[in-house]
Amino acid sequence: MIQKRIQGFGPIVCVFSKVEKVMGKQNVARRSAQSKKGNAPQYQVLIKAISTVLVADLIVVLIALHAIGGEAGDIFLQTILFPVAAFVSGFFSLVATKHVAMCLLSSVVVHTLLYCITLGFGVGMVLWILLYLINGFVGLSVAYILITHKS
Repeated sequence: MIQKRIQGFGPIVCVFSKVEKVMGKQNVARRSAQSKKGNAPQYQVLIKAISTVLVADLIVVLIALHAIGGEAGDIFLQTILFPVAAFVSGFFSLVATKHVAMCLLSSVVVHTLLYCITLGFGVGMVLWILLYLINGFVGLSVAYILITHKS
């Protein structure tokens, strides 16, 4: 009885089967095009984010130690250069990787390590790292607006 109903709708069933074939081909084409776009493995994204943050921070540390030097260089590094580096590295790491969580994680880790290496471990370090994290988040926000803005 069902077959008789389907036989009565033969042309309609034929059209729907052709539509399903075409849609299936389009979905396969979309999936292959998306896979060709280069979805990088997570470790490559993490390495790219860490290297971007590290390069920006090392440039800042070199400027503070060699151009300014001494106690003034340490103060200048802590109060001005590290926050600027956090902003710049957050901006460029998101532009390079487009992964917010990886960029924030790499920013916290690299800034904490470089802060401990250059200025030493202290109680106030947590507040300074929080300031650098906020500056990095502002850089990420600006990069996100830049990436998603369409005019």
